[in-house]
Amino acid sequence: MCIPYGTRDNYKSKYRYIIQSVEMSPINKNVYSVNLFRRLERSIDRIVTRKRDEMFARIFEAGTMRLDAIANVLDVGSTRDNVRPSSNFFARRLAATSRVTLFSDQPIDISDDLDFDVEKSLVGDALNIDPDVGTFDLVFSSATIEHVGNADNQRRMIECCIGAARKYVVITTPNRWHP
Repeated sequence: MCIPYGTRDNYKSKYRYIIQSVEMSPINKNVYSVNLFRRLERSIDRIVTRKRDEMFARIFEAGTMRLDAIANVLDVGSTRDNVRPSSNFFARRLAATSRVTLFSDQPIDISDDLDFDVEKSLVGDALNIDPDVGTFDLVFSSATIEHVGNADNQRRMIECCIGAARKYVVITTPNRWHP
């Protein structure tokens, strides 16, 4: 509740407000915290999605890599998260024009976990991509390389991605200070 005080007849004085605090029960505090966290999470996800959209445009629409030249894609580091629009962002965008295979360290049920079409989902280690997986026009990995560990592991992941690619390899990381 806000209560203005001051003199209205003095045109130079500004109204000041006294804010009366309302005692919050522990339940109200928890609900408030959860709602605040959800709003913050949605706000951050909108920013991440916008940045990934800009990145997608730089890579595919403004760059030399043409989407119509990419028939199949291996997305290394996919997730079963289908709540956030930024999750599997590139696979979702590429699925509109290409056959996408997801590669993850966690099982992904493509009929239940995803809201976009993919050819198949493979479970494996990004440091040891089996050659039997096949080769792809594009091997794409977004925000995964920083999770595989030290520089040697990161190098192995890059080598595995190059080994599975016929034409292009795109690896992104969300922080410019990551190696």
